[in-house]
Amino acid sequence: MSATEGPKWSFSRSKLYASCPKALYFAETEGPTGHIETQFASLAEVVGISVHEAISKEIQKLNPGTGFNVTRAARDAAELVASMSASMRPEALRYRREVGPNAIRARQTAAWKLLMSFGRFVWPRYQGHTVISRETTSRFEIAGVSVSVKPDLVTRTPDGNIVVTDCKTYADTKPEEELLQLSAYIVWAWQKFRTPIDSIEGWIATLPNGEIREIRGSPAMADEITARIASDVSRWTVIAPEYFPPHPGPEKCSVCPFLALCPEGREVTALMTAKTSGDNE
Repeated sequence: MSATEGPKWSFSRSKLYASCPKALYFAETEGPTGHIETQFASLAEVVGISVHEAISKEIQKLNPGTGFNVTRAARDAAELVASMSASMRPEALRYRREVGPNAIRARQTAAWKLLMSFGRFVWPRYQGHTVISRETTSRFEIAGVSVSVKPDLVTRTPDGNIVVTDCKTYADTKPEEELLQLSAYIVWAWQKFRTPIDSIEGWIATLPNGEIREIRGSPAMADEITARIASDVSRWTVIAPEYFPPHPGPEKCSVCPFLALCPEGREVTALMTAKTSGDNE
């Protein structure tokens, strides 16, 4: 965190630090106007972003739980997949063997399947709900730390409970990450709506299988997320390179937006590129 700002926390910041502390260092010191270039980790990530945006756009027009137009949403997602794929680094595409129009068409089909799952199995669960917000970034404070959250959907049930939802476009989610993310959402809703925490539900909607996992808020959850946030930001108090060591790996470094700034990342991606070129000869 900069010297002029108080401590900040978000699930994405915490996840980035766990993956590579040096990447978080660059994210904090370079900022959005520095050396960062727009980059997506893979075509799978492009699909995820496209599906989220298509869902958000489509449900603006609807009563909760009814009328989801998969064809229209899939068309929007396909356009986004094509446009965002153009910004991916060639070495990242080669590493994942995602080269060429066939790979993009396959991801457009994958997006359609995820949207079909959302419309058939997930969206009907919201019938009777009232939509409060969609894909909206909010900030609140926990123990002096500014926390940023962005639930995919916030609704109110007919009996007055609040539901905060995160949609996952991949099936291999980590339960501990799900709990961390939903805990932050639930404590935000607790503060925002001034309702008992045990009347707030966090839903993880896993689109590949159309399942929803539900977690209910509790005072213990609030205590645990507060302790986790305090632990995280205590490691980020001094923004200096020696406190943020690199954790390089060929896959994540090949798509890191800070690759140009990181000697360790450039070294592992150079080795990856040489190996890939050798395999293709």
